[in-house]
Amino acid sequence: MTYVDVESLNGASVNHFQAVRTFPGQGDAATMELLLQLTAFDLYIDAGTFLPVALNFNTHPGNNALQSIPIAIEFSDYRNSGGL
Repeated sequence: MTYVDVESLNGASVNHFQAVRTFPGQGDAATMELLLQLTAFDLYIDAGTFLPVALNFNTHPGNNALQSIPIAIEFSDYRNSGGL
């Protein structure tokens, strides 16, 4: 996981992290680049509360690993539940 920077996302100050899964020695450069693209995701953490704000990644159809479909999951409305 790599720290990118403090950014603004939906009006909130967030810490941006990027992560990819690595596969040492699993083929040529083109294969390695494809594997990195298939496993990459971005995580955004609120700079004040340290709660997750968003998770962005791509999914891919089972028959076409080169086609990326962006997925964005946003987290909000945190509140206590039963004192927790």
